[in-house]
Amino acid sequence: TAAEEAAGHHIFRLDAPVLNKAGNKLIIGTWMRKTNPATGGNESGFTRLGSKSLVVDYPSLENPTIITSTVGDGDTSGYRSFNAFVGDDGNIYQATQRGANGSHILKINQSNEYDNSYVFSLDSALGVTGTYVDSWRYAGNGIAYVMYTHNGTEQGYVARVDLNAKTAVKVDLPYDADLDFGQYQGFVVDGDEVYIAVTPVGKNGNIYILNSKTGAV
Repeated sequence: TAAEEAAGHHIFRLDAPVLNKAGNKLIIGTWMRKTNPATGGNESGFTRLGSKSLVVDYPSLENPTIITSTVGDGDTSGYRSFNAFVGDDGNIYQATQRGANGSHILKINQSNEYDNSYVFSLDSALGVTGTYVDSWRYAGNGIAYVMYTHNGTEQGYVARVDLNAKTAVKVDLPYDADLDFGQYQGFVVDGDEVYIAVTPVGKNGNIYILNSKTGAV
């Protein structure tokens, strides 16, 4: 809004576009920052606005509008990886990063607006604090796999997420303190199987096959 802009809030990055089910709108994630209007310098520790996305017509990329969530306040741009997916139900599911209360999965309905009745906190679902989604991938039938950190560390974990039930369970893998999924882009979804490379920095790794229907590894 004009008031938010005047206070120094602005879009730093636009990233991770997803085409809606109707094929007529592109939803693009945002990474928000705030500057001090008097000095122009970046501020840290500011009170975050609700999570925002840019919606444009497709394929013209015209008629830009901003939609804002009242559920999450994290950024929605991801980082060099897909960050929003169209589910089997036709709605878009979008992860957040850098939120004041950990990462959320937000829902954008087929009217291209945030569904603020859908509340899915990964902190609450996993029973930890400070979750941060490094990367994630929709696997079908309302199931997704999320690579995340928590409690301010860089150690990565993988969770199987049920978007319909709004539950998340850590996948049973041999985790290592040097496992870092920052900038991860390597998911492959093939039918019911999800392939992920799990490689601690400087150490031998493995490719694991996760069955999205059964949860088996």
